[in-house]
Amino acid sequence: MSVYEPIAMRKLLAAIQPSSEKRTKLEQDWNKSVRTAVAHVPPSSSTLLQVKDRQQMQWAAEVVEYVQYIGKATRVHGNSSAATSKVLDERIPILGPRFVPPPPLVVHARRAAGNLQPEDWYLRPLIIVHDFYYPVLRTCMVCGSGKDKTAFDGWASTVPRRVHGISTEEFAYGQQLRCNNCKALGSKPFCYATTSGAFWKKISTDLIPGTLVLFTRSLY
Repeated sequence: MSVYEPIAMRKLLAAIQPSSEKRTKLEQDWNKSVRTAVAHVPPSSSTLLQVKDRQQMQWAAEVVEYVQYIGKATRVHGNSSAATSKVLDERIPILGPRFVPPPPLVVHARRAAGNLQPEDWYLRPLIIVHDFYYPVLRTCMVCGSGKDKTAFDGWASTVPRRVHGISTEEFAYGQQLRCNNCKALGSKPFCYATTSGAFWKKISTDLIPGTLVLFTRSLY
């Protein structure tokens, strides 16, 4: 569990860039991606499984930008001969995969007195299902194919989905895995959301990584 403060993390990552141009570009690209994500908040009449609050979506989008940054920084290109992932800069904190909004008292400490907003009390935790945290995701949980026949195809949706946590309502955001073997076998679907019950239903619960929540539509 990691408390995630968006502004502090963005400023930290910008500060370690090697030039002022790269620092400026990181912040500009980051802010643009967050604005784009917030623009995808669905209307209130849409499914209850999705985020509808702009404040929650903005915080979640900030988390996603951080995860994408560390994922890209450690990912080995598919054509590379290197056998291991790249090492993450030691100045970058490793947070996640469960991100918790900063408590109101922390928010208050970061802001001028009297600038604490009611919505700061109601942000919910976010679980990120990404191969940076779970290398096992590179294996198709439906047919068992390894990373030579699978590929990640971005995120599974434009907004996080609502999940029932043990003690609180939470949100989850996961990658989409494309399995070429499932496609060759004529399986439909062959692209799976890593936060869907269909992706995990054939896997015994004792084989699911300990820090990963169980995604299922059945409570029993």
